[in-house]
Amino acid sequence: MSCGHCVMRVKKAVETVEGVQKADVDLQNKQVAVEYHDGKANLEKVKAAIREAGYEPL
Repeated sequence: MSCGHCVMRVKKAVETVEGVQKADVDLQNKQVAVEYHDGKANLEKVKAAIREAGYEPL
């Protein structure tokens, strides 16, 4: 991620995952904090959404 557009793209992608309530993307630290319901969302689904948006999660 290198700009505000990247932040919005990742945030939108993560928030479309079923069960995700909120996603906060930190451009400077290149991190995403996610609030989600257990059983509906999980880390693998979130990572898949980030990949689909064109980014590689670490």
